[in-house]
Amino acid sequence: MQRAQKMRKMAIVMVTSFCMIANITPAKADIIRSVNTKSASVQLAFDNGDAVCLAYVKGIKKDTKISGKLVLSRVTTTTETVVKSWSVSSNNPSLNVNKTTAVTKGNYRLDLKVKVTCGGKSETVTKSSSAAYL
Repeated sequence: MQRAQKMRKMAIVMVTSFCMIANITPAKADIIRSVNTKSASVQLAFDNGDAVCLAYVKGIKKDTKISGKLVLSRVTTTTETVVKSWSVSSNNPSLNVNKTTAVTKGNYRLDLKVKVTCGGKSETVTKSSSAAYL
């Protein structure tokens, strides 16, 4: 049973990672018009009580540096509570993050806010994804 759960989780991660790398984005995705960033995306999925949090940022040039935060929040009609926050960074032209954390049933939002720096010029990139764990 444990092996089947691990295989299922790996399959989810592989498919969502492929979609992010291939630049397949949801219809509501923001279009990036920037100097340093070629593409960016976040994706939130659930697997057996775990939130699977994925983020991808691709810089335009080789000397791009990326740093910021990935935050998972539980959202209700009246409150918003941070479940988990991760510092993320890369000294490469791309950032690929794959994090998991235990969650209970509810509505969640995954927010990515990073600073992308290249050639002394910086810009802030933000992305969000919402999903319900039923």
